[in-house]
Amino acid sequence: DTCEECARCKARAWELDEQFTKDIKGLGFETNRKDVPPTTSAFFLGLGFDTVTLEFWVPLEKAQAFADVCKDLFEKGKATRREIAALVGKLMWWNPAIFNVKLLSKALQKQTGGIDGVQLWDEVVQFSHLALRELQFWAHNTVEMATRRKPMILPRFEDLEIEWARLESGGVPDCGGCAYPLGGRLVTDGGPDGWGATLWLPGVQEPLRGAGKWRQKDIASGKTRQQAWREGWSVILAVLAFALHMEGKATLHHSDCSCVVKALRDGSTGSDVLQEQALELWQLTSRFGILLLSGWVPGDRVIDLGADGLSRSEGQDWGGYGLNPSAWKLVCNKAKSVGKELTIDLFASASNAKCQRFHSLHHTPGAESADAFDRLSWARSKCQCGQTHSEFVYVFPPMDLLLPMWIRLQTDRAAGIAIVPMSPGAPWWTIMTSALQSDIQTFPGTSLTIPAGCAKINANNRLTNLEFAIVEFDFSKSLCPHKNSPTCTPICPQATTQRLPSAVLSASASAIAARRDLWRLLSFPSVLSRNREAQDDLTLEKFVASQEW
Repeated sequence: DTCEECARCKARAWELDEQFTKDIKGLGFETNRKDVPPTTSAFFLGLGFDTVTLEFWVPLEKAQAFADVCKDLFEKGKATRREIAALVGKLMWWNPAIFNVKLLSKALQKQTGGIDGVQLWDEVVQFSHLALRELQFWAHNTVEMATRRKPMILPRFEDLEIEWARLESGGVPDCGGCAYPLGGRLVTDGGPDGWGATLWLPGVQEPLRGAGKWRQKDIASGKTRQQAWREGWSVILAVLAFALHMEGKATLHHSDCSCVVKALRDGSTGSDVLQEQALELWQLTSRFGILLLSGWVPGDRVIDLGADGLSRSEGQDWGGYGLNPSAWKLVCNKAKSVGKELTIDLFASASNAKCQRFHSLHHTPGAESADAFDRLSWARSKCQCGQTHSEFVYVFPPMDLLLPMWIRLQTDRAAGIAIVPMSPGAPWWTIMTSALQSDIQTFPGTSLTIPAGCAKINANNRLTNLEFAIVEFDFSKSLCPHKNSPTCTPICPQATTQRLPSAVLSASASAIAARRDLWRLLSFPSVLSRNREAQDDLTLEKFVASQEW
């Protein structure tokens, strides 16, 4: 009301309204309309709009009436094709105001497709399983979805491509004030043995990498022989792995499978498999507030951006060997004998993790992070109960990470159980023995499990010929604790349960900065002295990471 420009627009609207009425009457037509003055917000044929906030919405009373109709038809289990078409038509009209109505009405649309003639339109048909599921969804969720207004202008795939090109050239994305800021570029690929994905974030040169093997039940059912299934499922797994990095943002998605791209955008009436995947992806992105815009790119582009290699040999966890049941039982007995429970597996994969909480080589669903060295602390963590608990970690690292691992365990004053080769002359052996809490227990290398497809890591039996040790360690007892170390409460049942992945970036510079910030937070009130110690730790860690062990 106080804006001069708005006042001028309103006056001009009145002038145009009067002129329009005059012209209509001059042509001999009678006017019979509602007296609606010029406004920036109104309802038109059951659809609300606001030209100031640039939003569409559905009135709640109309949403409730629609939900009641859906509930009634769901309970009947059948309807005429005309009634089904009326439902679909209503949803299509509401498409500007509600997200994904095309995707969530594909089965209903399919039951009205190709119909010609009055008799067929009035024929009563049974709802398919998928159509019943859609009816149930709209019966339960229409009112809730109507409470959320939808922006009139959403970024398109092409818009995000332009913004990403601007970012890559060193510019600043033009997304100020938009509902979904540009969050990154996701590239996915489904290979014959597993999936791979890279997530490129603004301002970060190296991408986050995600990969994993197909589940045995999917291989046995024959799903993995279908390229469309592999490509679609790889998108779902990638979003699960990177969800917290993409939350609340728009993400540009690249795939070299055009049918999957189309299905993810609008659903599929021709393939139940693609429709199921599109629905699952929509539910997943809705939960995290992710706007995923998919587009096709050539296969060589997927190769250049790293996803293709991760779905093949590059995605293999070449250090992902584990323990067979008999050897693992020895580890559990060792923990039980000291009254402890292992809380997290720091070097694992989705297939061989020994704890519900684990870190993996690449981002994968269920893992807390892709790299244990990016973890803020190996000795303690914030539990879901709100308290800070000490960790009792399980570590069985690749051979080339043994020295960095023991230095980090010592730096963080961590406790737990480790699996290491019997190598008393190794440079890390003295660090390990300084924190030894009980006698070392050994077992033969033949008790190891080797990941499928990774047999070359045991070439000439170089692993199975070794003798391995089960080591209980506690650096919190072997070193004098810092005066300002945080107090940890006794471990609660939630300390061992699966948690959402950490959103700390895997880029080394970002990880070091995050750890430095944590050190500063924990140093209060002795900031200067504690920071000097933290800086020494970080300098040592950077030196260790730069060496070729």
